[in-house]
Amino acid sequence: MNPQPDPGDVGGLSLRLAAAEEGWRRLAREIHDDFGQRLAGLAFSLKAVSKELPQGGPQLAEIDAIGGSLAELGEDLRRLSHGLHPAALERRGLAEALGDLCAETEQRHGLRVALTLADVGETFPPDIGLSLYRIAQEALGNTVRHAGARIVRVTLRATARTARLEIVDDGAGFDPGAARRGVGMTSMEERAQLLGGRCRIASAPGSGTRIEVTMPLPTRDALVWLAESVRRESVELRERLAATYERIYGPEHPQLAKTLLNLGLARATFGEDAAACELLERAVAITEKALAPDHPQHVRALATLADFYFTHGRHAEAEPLYRRLLALHAKGAPYDAWDTVLANSANR
Repeated sequence: MNPQPDPGDVGGLSLRLAAAEEGWRRLAREIHDDFGQRLAGLAFSLKAVSKELPQGGPQLAEIDAIGGSLAELGEDLRRLSHGLHPAALERRGLAEALGDLCAETEQRHGLRVALTLADVGETFPPDIGLSLYRIAQEALGNTVRHAGARIVRVTLRATARTARLEIVDDGAGFDPGAARRGVGMTSMEERAQLLGGRCRIASAPGSGTRIEVTMPLPTRDALVWLAESVRRESVELRERLAATYERIYGPEHPQLAKTLLNLGLARATFGEDAAACELLERAVAITEKALAPDHPQHVRALATLADFYFTHGRHAEAEPLYRRLLALHAKGAPYDAWDTVLANSANR
């Protein structure tokens, strides 16, 4: 049995975890939005230079090699950003985020990772989903670093009231009583305890390691209320952030445009289409004035507005935006969601 934390410790632990997650989230966003986009812009410029060089020349080969190195660096940055803050967890839920984590671990380290999802059909509350993901992330990292395992099995099960995560490997194992307790092991237990759950770690030399985490789940009504509250709080936060950016940077700054774009998407999820459209159109107007036509942020703003028009049946307004986007795509403008743009453009 894991002892329940002292009530006085829970608040401090919760604040420490929340502060750490917020720091990782900010750093991940900075890596993706700043370094990642700058790297994409550099790759775009390099591609433009290569078109001016004679085919088959040594300079072109060198440029191509540099482009390959930039692509590898971009992938490393993407992986680092994802590890710091798994955006897939917010967009697609715990089950798919775990699938990505297991596949990436298998691909990078040559360790077979078998994922089983049992009765995982509902969305987990954000705090529970994040904690289970972080525990799986820590457990897989420990397996890679210390276990020397050939296979690790990850199983996520859910009932109406309980979520259960198991990570079992066939590695070297260890003596829990004799081993020094590291930060990772303590963090897994604390994350589970903080949400009213428990984390059991069973191992023995030569017998592998089994980690079992159980967490209580709220009722369906509570989940609906929680999801609605989180979405509303997210909108209110973005509104305050937009007002702050406008006061600091002025009404035509790209940072304001980025926040307005996200706020517009959030408004759209509540069916507030008029407000959402106004925000998206304003974001595009700002990026049109402040950024180059092929700048990744401007391309994203154009694509978001075009997709909004398209999904709301406003095809006459979407048409010219898609024509501009197709021209930018033909020129090699960097954007990480061209597949969606091309699919919608083909169906318009």
